[in-house]
Amino acid sequence: MHMTATIATPLPTETTDLENLVGLIRIETENETDATRLYRALDQWLENNRWSGLVKTELVAVSHGCEVTFLPGEKQSNPAVKLVFHAVPDFSQIRHRLAHWLYELM
Repeated sequence: MHMTATIATPLPTETTDLENLVGLIRIETENETDATRLYRALDQWLENNRWSGLVKTELVAVSHGCEVTFLPGEKQSNPAVKLVFHAVPDFSQIRHRLAHWLYELM
């Protein structure tokens, strides 16, 4: 299953938005080109590790910096994790924390 990026979608406020998902990864950034690069690397990693059907990814345009937020799904008890950067990071800078977050949710 391949994920689709959603630009400028509000953060889900209803638990049904995260129903049947392990979680949601939201990339908020001002640089659309670099955000697309990060999104594609993240998408490929999730696909290669068989998480793509369980984790949704979104892109959101903001006016400054970059935040990558890992939000647990409806039935997960772990807290959200937010990584803050001055610029869009390479995927290698978030890969370890992403793998750790997914491991905690299992």
